[in-house]
Amino acid sequence: MERVQIEFSGIQKVTGDPLPFARRYSLSSVFSVCGCVTVLLSLLFYEYLFVFETAFAISGGPCFNSYQLEALEKAIKQNTIVFLETGSGKTLIAIMLLRSYAYLLRKPLPYIAVFLVPTVVLVTQQAEAVKMNTDLKVGKYWGEMGVDYWDAATWKQQRDEYEVLVMTPAILLDALRRSFLKLDMIKVLIFDECHNARGRHPYACIMMEFYHRQLASNHSQLPRIFGMTASPIKAKGSSSGSNYWKQISELENLMNSK
Repeated sequence: MERVQIEFSGIQKVTGDPLPFARRYSLSSVFSVCGCVTVLLSLLFYEYLFVFETAFAISGGPCFNSYQLEALEKAIKQNTIVFLETGSGKTLIAIMLLRSYAYLLRKPLPYIAVFLVPTVVLVTQQAEAVKMNTDLKVGKYWGEMGVDYWDAATWKQQRDEYEVLVMTPAILLDALRRSFLKLDMIKVLIFDECHNARGRHPYACIMMEFYHRQLASNHSQLPRIFGMTASPIKAKGSSSGSNYWKQISELENLMNSK
């Protein structure tokens, strides 16, 4: 896992609606930012990379920095863990990744994206962020809603109605164990504060009990994994350099990510 390096300066703007297709595309254009600054963008998106709105300078969209764009491109290509400091825009990268997969999530298609967060407070916070920056239909789930008592029919209603499901991880784990949700229904699986994925934490259980089992059986319908963290290790006190990188490697292996 590497920190994303900033290759060029400036802030771009992104517009609202994602394009409904993915293809090989080369984009080289000059756009005007705020009417006075021009930015040259030359981006090569390979097969299955998504073509984003093309107008990175149109006002009204969220601010999008160059290092976020680089992280996004990597996340579209492969499973990725983004290690960035708090407040540096990890959630925006996750949102743009969701937008890149929107063409696979639109109803009546049977697929969903799942955005996992470790606390109930973050369920509402991240769900609102997705709603604000996409036109995807977003559902919110936490224990006090009584989801533990939902049956297969209730979960089917949720899948049919919503395209992005934001929830605490124990809910997804329980739904997978009871086969109310299946991993091959999920196109994008986002782990907020993914450094919690260790031991018997639900993050770790989801990956070990379901993702890695299907990976070992060469299952082709695996979700894109996107992890976010401001601290890739969870350790008390100081840690030696070798132990630090050992924990990072363990997290990468568990998340099948880089």
